[in-house]
Amino acid sequence: MELVSTGALAKALGVSRAAVNRWVGTGLLVPDVTTPGGHHRWDVDRVREQLGGRDGVLGEAPGGRYAVVCAVAHHALSTPADATPRDTQE
Repeated sequence: MELVSTGALAKALGVSRAAVNRWVGTGLLVPDVTTPGGHHRWDVDRVREQLGGRDGVLGEAPGGRYAVVCAVAHHALSTPADATPRDTQE
């Protein structure tokens, strides 16, 4: 098992370092090792398995890169029946 830096992981996945760090912050990813200085080290194959096991999170895109797919909950898009438009003028 070869461990790589966060930057190398991001490059291997075709995403930004910021994306990897966000995923760590939200608990989507857990590093294999965290150094005493707070730097993460990763097994790329394990991360691919970890992300691949979650529907809609990561999918392979053309060119072998990965694309993040965002899902929006239906309730966030629905409008209550008694809602009134804010731009209505009388």
